[in-house]
Amino acid sequence: MAGVQVQVDDRELLAALERLSRFGAKPAAAMKDAGEYMQRAVDDRFQAQQDPEGRRWKANSAATLLRKKNPRILHEAPLLRGSIHYRASDREMRQGTNLDYAAPHQFGAKQGAFGRTRRGGPIPWGDIPARPFLGFSAEDTAEVLHILEDHARQSWG
Repeated sequence: MAGVQVQVDDRELLAALERLSRFGAKPAAAMKDAGEYMQRAVDDRFQAQQDPEGRRWKANSAATLLRKKNPRILHEAPLLRGSIHYRASDREMRQGTNLDYAAPHQFGAKQGAFGRTRRGGPIPWGDIPARPFLGFSAEDTAEVLHILEDHARQSWG
């Protein structure tokens, strides 16, 4: 599958999910709420132009700024931001995008890493710095844990 998927296996979150299931709660509802939270977290990252840990994304180069209409990073077209969705089930919540160009923005790419154009130019035409937008921060982990525990408490009734 093209695009980006970041996997997080956190023991504390997995234990909370197990407790949730044990107490008869509906894990899919909790995972849906976790997915909604993570959608807001990603939107906030695009707005603040920072990675999950709160570090600012590397600024656009002068050459990139000359080619763009919008000076904000990863805002030229809303396709990338709008393509990020989640799926929730009883066992997991997945968040990601299927856009081909998402991975070079998430992880970075060197000039020419994807070959050459018909005219011989490099793809990409310049280095793309990593600008992570997917992933869990410590704050995200704490909030998702709170969501799972809240659903478990509600099921105790």
